Amino acid sequence: MQINAQLDDEYADKLAFIQQQSNQAVTDVIKSAIELDYQQFQHEKKNFYSILFTFCL
Repeated sequence: MQINAQLDDEYADKLAFIQQQSNQAVTDVIKSAIELDYQQFQHEKKNFYSILFTFCL
């Protein structure tokens, strides 16, 4: 999938900083950000089901 995104100056600076600190290409920085969000959502989903299961007992 190809992505075309417009970043304002603040996010462009943040992206440049992350690239500089991590020595990663833009694609890899974006992949890392997506993976981080994905893992967080999966964790929240598991917590929701754990809480729901606890209340159903």
